[in-house]
Amino acid sequence: MNLRSTSLNINPDSFFYSIVEKHNLKITEVEFTKGNFLKILEHSPSPYFLCSDLIKRPLFAYRLFTILSSSIYLTKILLQHPNYLDLLSSTNFELNLDLDDYILEAKRATEIFRGFENKINALKRLKLREHLRIATREIQGNLDLKSSTLQLSALYEALLREVLSICQKHLEEKFGKKIPLFTVFAGGKLGGKEINYCSDVDLVFVSPQKIDYEDLKLSNKLARFYIKVLSDFTQEGFFFHVDLNLRPEGPDGALLPKKDTSIEYWKRWADPWELQSLIKFRPVAGDINLGKEILKALNKIIYPNFPLEKRIDSIIQIKERIENQSANNTNELKRSPGAIRDVEFLCQLFQILYGYIYPELQETNTIKVLETLLKLNLISSHEFYALYNGYIFLRKIEHLLMIYNNQIIHELNNDSEQNNIISELMGFSSENDLVEKIKEHKKNIRFVFEKYFNKNSWIKRKKIKKGISQIIELEEKDLEDVKQLLEGFNQEISKDLNRFSDLVESSRYLILLKIGGIKFQETLSYQLEELLLEICKTNHPDYTLKNLSLFFSNMKGKDTFFQVFMDNEYLKKLILSFSNFGPYLLNKIVNEPEFLDYLLETKELNFESIKEKDISFNPQNITNSIFREILNLSQSYLTRARSETWVQKELTYLGQKLCEFCFNQNIQERYKKEIALLALGNFAIGRLTITSDLDVLFVHSDLNSDLDLYTLHKDSQKAVINFLKTNDNTSFPIYFDIRLRPEGENGEVIRSLSAYKSYYEKYLEPWERIAYSKLKFICGNFNLAKSLIILTRKFCYRAFNKEELEDLLKIRNRVIQERISPDIDPKMDIKLGPGGMMDIDFLLQVYRLPLAKNYKPLRLSDPWQILKNMDNFAPWSPKEHGILKEAFNFYNKTLFAIKFLRGNTNNLFLSEDELSILKKMIKYNETTDITNYYINLNKSVKEIFDKYFLQASNFKI
Repeated sequence: MNLRSTSLNINPDSFFYSIVEKHNLKITEVEFTKGNFLKILEHSPSPYFLCSDLIKRPLFAYRLFTILSSSIYLTKILLQHPNYLDLLSSTNFELNLDLDDYILEAKRATEIFRGFENKINALKRLKLREHLRIATREIQGNLDLKSSTLQLSALYEALLREVLSICQKHLEEKFGKKIPLFTVFAGGKLGGKEINYCSDVDLVFVSPQKIDYEDLKLSNKLARFYIKVLSDFTQEGFFFHVDLNLRPEGPDGALLPKKDTSIEYWKRWADPWELQSLIKFRPVAGDINLGKEILKALNKIIYPNFPLEKRIDSIIQIKERIENQSANNTNELKRSPGAIRDVEFLCQLFQILYGYIYPELQETNTIKVLETLLKLNLISSHEFYALYNGYIFLRKIEHLLMIYNNQIIHELNNDSEQNNIISELMGFSSENDLVEKIKEHKKNIRFVFEKYFNKNSWIKRKKIKKGISQIIELEEKDLEDVKQLLEGFNQEISKDLNRFSDLVESSRYLILLKIGGIKFQETLSYQLEELLLEICKTNHPDYTLKNLSLFFSNMKGKDTFFQVFMDNEYLKKLILSFSNFGPYLLNKIVNEPEFLDYLLETKELNFESIKEKDISFNPQNITNSIFREILNLSQSYLTRARSETWVQKELTYLGQKLCEFCFNQNIQERYKKEIALLALGNFAIGRLTITSDLDVLFVHSDLNSDLDLYTLHKDSQKAVINFLKTNDNTSFPIYFDIRLRPEGENGEVIRSLSAYKSYYEKYLEPWERIAYSKLKFICGNFNLAKSLIILTRKFCYRAFNKEELEDLLKIRNRVIQERISPDIDPKMDIKLGPGGMMDIDFLLQVYRLPLAKNYKPLRLSDPWQILKNMDNFAPWSPKEHGILKEAFNFYNKTLFAIKFLRGNTNNLFLSEDELSILKKMIKYNETTDITNYYINLNKSVKEIFDKYFLQASNFKI
């Protein structure tokens, strides 16, 4: 180009050297620089003013020649956008901008343009302009590596936000619908706010949990469009190379998984390298709050209380694989031994080991982590400077290589021109000197790396008695260590929580709890503290831990179930309640795995009365349907939301609804008006427990205009047998029991009203008078049931003679001998033992039945109602009457509660832990030991029974 036509009348070559000399500019590769200068001069819209500025403005000349002598990439930016030359003279050139500044700059860059493509190109120009400004300052030494990477990261984050916003608006206009935003996570260098000039950008998208199918489809379209816009070349180049491989399940995973799915994947399925990558994650665009919520949920996985040995082994193996894939090239800056990756991996190892103890290590930026390690004395000052200086040195060379020609390059190659320029910018007179310094830094880094990046660091961390999760690495032989950790846990927890009292026993069950596969132990390691805190909210942590450990040890699919248990608040609360109070139900869950289906589907407690609920019984699995309701009722009792009396009534309603369902399912329409079902025993009086059966009785009519009595009787029997088969699982509660029918197991399952009358007249036993006096209609023909009840009362509502009372006494004694284990003291059986609940019931019934014919309140057969209605004319003293009331109330509460502890048992032979739990369940506040209290009460009841039972034949009002 000839500039002699300008008033300057100069030759370009001569002018180049004159400017270098005039401003004393230091240039390494003269021909390289001159070539770039001539290109700029040739493409300048105003060569005259450019040359004038170079003469008159030393700072402008210095900045321009810095670019021309150092970077093909920055020169190309100036050739593409000559107006950026004005930036070199701007007072804003040296500004340090943060995220807020760049968000404002991005909006300013787009607001003056209309049209989607124009706005996108404006943002790409902003990126190029800032690359020019930041890189020039870095080359000049006016911006250190820490500041340049922070500004580049802020720029990229602002661009990601603005591009997403523009894409969202563009598609909303196209589809005419609002598109929900997702969160955009950045990982890797951008996540760490330490991005390079031409690094890949690691992104992960996650959608909100509550999003319908159509909205999710729209959000997926937005995500794909967003990636395309970020990656596509236009006349202004492209934004970034986008890498999506860090998302759950990697390249095979969904582009836009939901929140809960993502969290579940990272918690349950992620490999150690994926957990390591989460250290760098932070939300950079879209729904930022959603991203923060997800990271909060993952915090204990990223920074475990105590990392497992296997996780540390895996990190070490990953690093070894990276090194094996990278040649041990002295000039390699990233992956080779002693290079940048050594510093990054070492920092992340320290973060995994100590991030839980020292939250200040929960940081995404490598330089800040190094500074924190020094402050915490985890490394010496000498080691810090070896790592810090080496890292900065290698990263700076890496930056200069990228600035040189905008290529992802991590080593000095055979390009002598490039290497000479880099050497000069790094302050070395030759390439050899630079290479020697690289060797020195890599050697220093590697020395520190090898000192810490090994199993010894984990062993050292293991010795720090901080964090109950260290138990995961201990065995039964380490029981004393487990005990000490548990004791330390007791001391650290809040004062309002209960503590483990039997440290030796609880330590054993902790060791049992942690037995499982690698993934289970990994999961337990970061959730054990949370679990133990929940256990300490229960009444008796030792007992809860014992039952919970036994439950998990017997659970099939323990590894998977544990994570579900920790994630499902309803399930966790339920299982912990059962562990605290009701191991019987836990055993049922273990033995009947299908019950878990309901537990996993349930999100919250429902204490609505069964009487008002529309219960759906599954004909193929009645037991499961029943258990679902029993779980709800049990939880309502165990959390003290409802009393045992309320739950007993609800269990009765459940029994009624089950009978109605089975009746409608199995009794043909033509027979429904001919049959009635009635309740007996505790089912009739509303005193069922979670282990009760349903005592039922069937009756059919005598006459039917369409059927003869034989056919009616035969078909009714078939229908009732089918009814009983619907729920005949005697290993589970609320099954049908017809053993109280006339003639017991030898009798017919159903008989006619006239057959009942005949039986009553000829064979009615004294004990049957007591049993049948409690009859209650459940379903079927109400008038038929009413007729049977009236008929029964006619035979039951009369006095017992002495022989009948003696017969009842023989039956009572036979029950004690045959149904109470010979291994226990009979009086300790609360229900059947002498002085127990049966004695109270028998005593009340033999005095009630003669009076009930004329005194309606005594037709109520519940013992508690009888006690209340006999206040004024009981043969015993008011004091004795008070004892019977006190005993019945205590027995009823205790029998109901014991079922949760021991299942279908009635005795008070319980362990100390069980007795302690029992007292809390029944709200026992007496100062007397509960066992002694029962024994004294039982003795008083027996004395009253022995004194008054046989006198009933002589009783008159």
